[in-house]
Amino acid sequence: MVVADTHAWLWWLSGDASLSSSARSALDRALDDGALGVSAISVWEAAMLVKKGRLTLALPLEDVVAHCETLPGLRFLPVTPRIALASVALEPMHADPADRMIAATTLAHRATLVTKDERLRSLAGLDSRW
Repeated sequence: MVVADTHAWLWWLSGDASLSSSARSALDRALDDGALGVSAISVWEAAMLVKKGRLTLALPLEDVVAHCETLPGLRFLPVTPRIALASVALEPMHADPADRMIAATTLAHRATLVTKDERLRSLAGLDSRW
């Protein structure tokens, strides 16, 4: 399984050139294999960024999520109590709670995280790609 960080998910959907070709390939392959995950916290994070005016999307976020729910190879991964607890135990402690939840989700699913975030990529035990 491959988990897309929030920015990777949104860049992948929009075809944004900020997404590396390696990251795009990993996400495309995961979708084709039925193994692409997006943490539910990414939806929350995107909604917060939209509300704060720090993110502008071509479509309302509700429509983006609805579209993703129709993709057979993509699934939204819930934040479970165990994932929430594990997010606090990550070392070194990442300051962003959403990023901690995404990392903990990736670890819980024994997945690879696609992210540009160097702080996330440096977490011990986290397999990541960019």
